[in-house]
Amino acid sequence: MDGVETAVVVPHWEALIVAEKTGTSPDLTVLVLSYNVRTYLALALRTALAACRSLNAEVLVVDNASADGSAEMVESDFPQVRLVRSPKNLGFSGGNNLGIKAARGRYVLLLNPDVLVHPNAFAALVSYLDAHPEVGAAGGRIINPDGTSDPGARRGFPSASAAFYRMVGLSYIFPHSPRFARYNMLYLDESRETEVDAVSGCFMCVRREVVEAVGGLDEAFFMYGEDLDWCYRIRSAGWKVAYVPGAEIVHFKGESTRSLPRARQLYEFHRAMHIFVRKHIAPKRSWPVITLIEIGIFLRGVGVSVWRLVQAALVPAMDLAALALGFALTVAARMQTGWVLPPFSAREWSLVVAAFAGSGILGAVSAGLYGRRRFDVRRALLATAIGAVSCVVAIFFIKTINFSRIVTGSTWLLTGVFVASWRWLALRRTVPPEAGWLVLGCGEKAKRFLRMLPSDRRTFRIIGVVRGRDDPQECASVEGYPVLGDMADLPLLLRSLKADDLIVAWEHYQYSDLLSLTRRGGRYPRRIRLVPDGVVSMEAESPEDWPLIDLHLRRRTWL
Repeated sequence: MDGVETAVVVPHWEALIVAEKTGTSPDLTVLVLSYNVRTYLALALRTALAACRSLNAEVLVVDNASADGSAEMVESDFPQVRLVRSPKNLGFSGGNNLGIKAARGRYVLLLNPDVLVHPNAFAALVSYLDAHPEVGAAGGRIINPDGTSDPGARRGFPSASAAFYRMVGLSYIFPHSPRFARYNMLYLDESRETEVDAVSGCFMCVRREVVEAVGGLDEAFFMYGEDLDWCYRIRSAGWKVAYVPGAEIVHFKGESTRSLPRARQLYEFHRAMHIFVRKHIAPKRSWPVITLIEIGIFLRGVGVSVWRLVQAALVPAMDLAALALGFALTVAARMQTGWVLPPFSAREWSLVVAAFAGSGILGAVSAGLYGRRRFDVRRALLATAIGAVSCVVAIFFIKTINFSRIVTGSTWLLTGVFVASWRWLALRRTVPPEAGWLVLGCGEKAKRFLRMLPSDRRTFRIIGVVRGRDDPQECASVEGYPVLGDMADLPLLLRSLKADDLIVAWEHYQYSDLLSLTRRGGRYPRRIRLVPDGVVSMEAESPEDWPLIDLHLRRRTWL
């Protein structure tokens, strides 16, 4: 592999790669493609290695030129894992093809780096493929962090009719119809093994002889669509594709692509649709049908882009409306004292509007308000203060609009009240008031996490600690925080203490335990976060920026 550095497998006393011990070719190669997801990659590798315990397997990581130290972390923390470094980001297809060339197993299993693997997941796929030689590729059940099933785990091919039903919404209106819901196959029982058109590339096991017969992933697809294309070629070669729900993973969807701009993701998604249509549908359909499909793809891309712009503009529009309201109320109140509006021309009034609006935008950008913290009340007040100062300075220097300083100052004061108030109301409607956090676990990971907490504790409040199932009963406190109960008491503690955040720092947690908390309903916990391996600092400005893995529980919001 020209220009590619391949790390040597380092012997390790607890290595899980049986092939290294026996000198034989492994049955399974677990191929993990990674790009700037160091925190999630460590969690995926730990659970993947545990799932390999009963198998003759190897784990291979292809690092797609990450800049976050992912490759170095693999080398230092997982010496039993083979590492292939790519000198540049080759995309999903190119990176996985690099790993497929280095793989030695009878089966090659593509695995995303942002997953948790069930201990029996790999064994279930290998057993199924061993028992069904006619099946060339298989995938398992994919669980979202909130416990729901991802319909993308099993799919039909995007035919012209399936695309039409999906675009006009019939697939959502009739989710159990084999005709209208063909693409995501929602009419199938998700708990039964079944033959499907395609499975997801985030968890997909393929026979070595299938790869040799049909080739690797098509590198014309940079990301998205390559799994559909591969399954199409596999089925066209006479093999079957199967969905095996006994093999299960949890997928933190979107984390592996988060470092790419959203515009690039949107472009690649619709580009992949275009490539698939031209490659597999166009040869079998007339040009009017293909033209309609292409128009549909284009219109979908435009529609999604417009909707995202509307979503992105909604919060700034609310703030500008608050500024306009503050200005109008201030002017009205000032005029009650006998003050009259200056006799400005239309051009001069446009300068006044530009000074206020531009200052508001400058304040928001300077305070970082329109990122993940767009509902942060304190950040909104900071943005308002910066905007007020900027506006006063601008009006002072623009002599042609010598506007009232009283009106200007009062406008920004009211604006601060309004932008803080509507955010406060939005948060009250979306989530309950913050009551405090519970930490699950009494072991070394919990101690290390609690020791790393910032000395300034005004931004968080830990109520106490809950013992994990295998933690000693004599554990009464951890780093000065009281132990409030056992794992069995957790639902009651969350409800009675109104703990809105559960921090999981227990080494031996089962994901099924966490799913039971998310599925039971109720207001608490609002959030569940995992403490990953290898965390070295919690000194970020806000707890929102701490390097924890958020399970992204579903919650109501009206914005």
